[in-house]
Amino acid sequence: MPLLIILALMFFMPWLGFMLLLTVGLFLVVMIPLGFAASSFFWALAGPSQLFKMLFDKKVRKNHALEHATARVLSYRGYPGLAGEADGRGFSIRGLPDPSLVFDAAQEARDRLVSGESELAIHPRCGTTVVVVNTLSSLIFIALLITTGSMSLFSVILALVAAQILGPLVSPWVQRHVTIDPDVRSLRVAGVELRSSNRMVFGAAVRMADSVYVSTVDDSGVIDAEVV
Repeated sequence: MPLLIILALMFFMPWLGFMLLLTVGLFLVVMIPLGFAASSFFWALAGPSQLFKMLFDKKVRKNHALEHATARVLSYRGYPGLAGEADGRGFSIRGLPDPSLVFDAAQEARDRLVSGESELAIHPRCGTTVVVVNTLSSLIFIALLITTGSMSLFSVILALVAAQILGPLVSPWVQRHVTIDPDVRSLRVAGVELRSSNRMVFGAAVRMADSVYVSTVDDSGVIDAEVV
């Protein structure tokens, strides 16, 4: 729509249309590289710190692996596109508010990881991929900035394209060596809990069940599994 307005002004009021077109051009050439440069320096520091924070938390890495494996088991059972998040006490599966299904999938996922199916813990849509892509695009842009000595829209596009290609290739390696630990022999599925969050429905906040939290414990604190 803005482009149509500019084209119309170019036809009826050429001078005003030209000024608007020049303003848009300057924004693309100057402001976007400046904004991308600022975000690049942020991600060059924040991205690796997020990854290495998980590297030194073994419990989170194990739960992260079990979360991935559970999501993939559910995907094989006909429930694709689920999201999840791991912490030190367990992990959540969003998009399937059925505790029994998630509990059964988590048990199967653990058994398969213990039996040696470590690749089940690698997930193509892991949040690690987003962090890797953002970090790579930032580092590539900074490298171009240093080597060329200037910021340009071309550098932004080149960095983004290169990161989109390299990110999905690098992510499995980063998952395997940094953010997950598929050795879950010390973990047990302790229980599952249906959780709710506020959703906007016709302008009103409605509390709806949308995720299942899976609690895990290690061998020193095993309790009987239960479905809540």
